[in-house]
Amino acid sequence: MLKRIFLTFLAIIFAIISFAVVAVQYQRQPEVLVVTDDIGHELQFFELPKRLVVLEPGVGYLLEQWRRQHLAVATSDELVALFPRAENLGSASDITVLQIAATRPDLVIAGARDRELAKKLRQSGFPVLMVAPNRLERLLAWPETLGTLVSASRYAKQSAQQLEKQLAEYKQASAESPGAGQRVLWFADEQFTAAGANTLEADLIELVSAANAIGGKNGYTTVELKDILATTATVIIAPETIMPTIESQLPQPVSLDGEVPERPSLVLLPVGEKPISWDNIFTYADWLQDNLLPSEPVAE
Repeated sequence: MLKRIFLTFLAIIFAIISFAVVAVQYQRQPEVLVVTDDIGHELQFFELPKRLVVLEPGVGYLLEQWRRQHLAVATSDELVALFPRAENLGSASDITVLQIAATRPDLVIAGARDRELAKKLRQSGFPVLMVAPNRLERLLAWPETLGTLVSASRYAKQSAQQLEKQLAEYKQASAESPGAGQRVLWFADEQFTAAGANTLEADLIELVSAANAIGGKNGYTTVELKDILATTATVIIAPETIMPTIESQLPQPVSLDGEVPERPSLVLLPVGEKPISWDNIFTYADWLQDNLLPSEPVAE
């Protein structure tokens, strides 16, 4: 009888210990952090990355703000000032997969200019996070994700709140500027692709209190040359290569009867500028606002 009681007691103890071990093992299972980047690529993180290759300037700007420079093991020459301890890989346009592989990164953070390199890195098995915001709302959403990845959630929340406040203040002030209400037709490339509603360019136009000349169209759309005047744009932004073609469709500055017809202002799209990000959003907004100012009359 005693033996049976003793064996039963041992069985109960064994069951309790086994349950406790399983419970501990379950608790130790790592949580999976799933991040979807700006081209729809999904990455899974079972632990936070500790060795970053940072190629996107806006992310570099945020990491410096959040005091996370030590996580960067390599970067491009334009960002090396932000990460003095990181290896300088040289010009962003010349960086190779082999260079990055030698740094043994946990994660490569690339930008819009690095699409080809990012594709090659993924094909070689490296985790790549493409940060190329296509709307201002994405610009506001990214800090939370990045903050989680680098254990800087508190700083990230502050950054997002500060940017949101700055954007609201900028938009309020721009409503009183001389260029407010101008109608902007923004050609994004040499194929006469113009930015309609729900694009980053449209968000910038709205930020400076102007109107999108093709705001009735969604996304990026081709505008035929014959339809440019029909948009009633007062400002046309375009790459330099297609500006002569656009100009040929506009009324001549001086007509035969001496009258000066209404003619939109022509603004060249900056060449070689960095994509819009956290570090330059207001630089772009100032540039756009400056180009909305009414032209001064030419003195006789």
